[in-house]
Amino acid sequence: MTTYTPSSEKIVHETSVDFKKRPVVEPIHIVQYDNSLPIVAVTLYSDYELYSLPSSASANIKVKKPDGKFVYNEVLGCNSDRTVIYFEVTAAMTSFYGELHSVIEIVVNGGVAASANITLVVDKNPVQSDDVESTDEYLALIEYTDSAAASAKAAAASEANAKTYAANAKSSATAAAASETNAKESEVKAAEYAKIAGETELGSLPASLAQHILILELMDSDGEPILSSDNDSIETVTYFVDDETVRELEERITILENIITEMLHAFSYEKVNSFVSTATEQIATLEEDVDALKEHSILDANYS
Repeated sequence: MTTYTPSSEKIVHETSVDFKKRPVVEPIHIVQYDNSLPIVAVTLYSDYELYSLPSSASANIKVKKPDGKFVYNEVLGCNSDRTVIYFEVTAAMTSFYGELHSVIEIVVNGGVAASANITLVVDKNPVQSDDVESTDEYLALIEYTDSAAASAKAAAASEANAKTYAANAKSSATAAAASETNAKESEVKAAEYAKIAGETELGSLPASLAQHILILELMDSDGEPILSSDNDSIETVTYFVDDETVRELEERITILENIITEMLHAFSYEKVNSFVSTATEQIATLEEDVDALKEHSILDANYS
């Protein structure tokens, strides 16, 4: 409950109630059609001792009017000591003249207690208004209902969010599983292509049905040309290579490059470092072979 202090323009009526005893208290006099300007300050007692509202307490004013209608409103607030509460005199309370019997209701953690009776005497206004109709007023119940509706709406939103989060989590789990599967497939493919690249050497190229021949100089282990027995010429070796073999080498180079890129995305650097190093060397060797095939090939005039 909030702390409330009546503003200077309000007309404050003072009374008191006891939650155990029933002392005689003077009635409060107001006039028919009074509305909002009058404020009632109610000092709280329990067994003739000042009663301070618990911090978790709320309070309402319950009024029965002479025509049988009811008012059930939340109080405006309490003083800083929580021993005095204030409620507003509304148009619904004063629409019908006569005596109004009312009580203060306090609610603490679901428990409810009502005070002794507060008598409000509504004096008849000499000028009657046909525009004012006596009705029930349940502002406290409306507030509770609105609060419950807001809570239900919030709960529905939370449930919807929870379903969305669950769906996203499921989708993420599915994506993670797919990524793991793709990574494993890539690893297997990388091993297969590495094996292919390792087995592909210039000396194993097919020599049948050749459309081109390639004459390459022989080098020793130090990279020096090997001379013929008479030292007049450099030893050479002749390879017969068709166009399909050149295309196959180029395709394998492309495959190895793609696999390196794929593995770098799928695994950590440490995991693929060895393969990348080996594959890069093989690519360099293959590229040299392809360049040699393309640039140094000569037409075999004696081929039939």
